[in-house]
Amino acid sequence: MRLKLVLVATLLTGLAGFAMFAVNVSAQGGAKAFKISASEFDPEHDCDAAAAWVKNIGLFFAPAGQTDNFAYGFLMHKLCSTDTSAASFGLVSGVKGEFLNTPGALGFDFKNVGNFTAHCGAGAPRFNVSMTDGFHFIGGCANGTLSPSPRGTGWTQVRFDPQNPAQAFPIVAISATINSLALVFDEGSDSDPNGSPEIVLDNIVVNGRMVVKP
Repeated sequence: MRLKLVLVATLLTGLAGFAMFAVNVSAQGGAKAFKISASEFDPEHDCDAAAAWVKNIGLFFAPAGQTDNFAYGFLMHKLCSTDTSAASFGLVSGVKGEFLNTPGALGFDFKNVGNFTAHCGAGAPRFNVSMTDGFHFIGGCANGTLSPSPRGTGWTQVRFDPQNPAQAFPIVAISATINSLALVFDEGSDSDPNGSPEIVLDNIVVNGRMVVKP
């Protein structure tokens, strides 16, 4: 497991440059907005590891000032074993230079309703974060603080505290700032008690701001 995490950490160093192209600025008062772009890693083409914003699988919810008329959800899956060198990603832009020093600074909602069973594992999905104090794994999903989502029936809210040693490995210094940030899904169905190889996320949170669509 440690070797796999090191591989993904190395990969994200290269992906950080790509993520910077996605940085955008809101027209409203010049405030920073943030965006999540799908990516994947499968150098040997051994696995279907993919991520994508998909219409009509998410929630019809958007915070004030936003709309989501198509109920987008962020689907992440890995259709092979956990040991296979492959992963899907959500590259987060528009957050460079921010602190991560409040409880619940990172999080998301995930779908677990109807015939859909979510993969909420100890290792994935998680946030991989490069900070000015070093590299951090925050999560995975099962290590977060879970509660019913107030935004939709059959959805679970997950929040992570970057200063909680049970949720951040290692903990983030309160004075550190973000270099790069990504969601990572690199576990297969063999690592999930429900045998699920996928998860649908929505309402992805960084420091109180929420992204609900591409």
